[in-house]
Amino acid sequence: MDMARLLGHGFITEEDAHAIAPMLAPVKEQLAAARKALRLDIEPPTRPAGLPR
Repeated sequence: MDMARLLGHGFITEEDAHAIAPMLAPVKEQLAAARKALRLDIEPPTRPAGLPR
């Protein structure tokens, strides 16, 4: 319900939240794994990739 409120999804009810919550756990696990794999500490390139200099 907290996430629904933050996203402005007022149409989600408590009953909906109980059905949605179990589906979110795997997504949260994937996001955590992606944060580790993506090496977010690396600085972005100075120009968009693929553009000639």
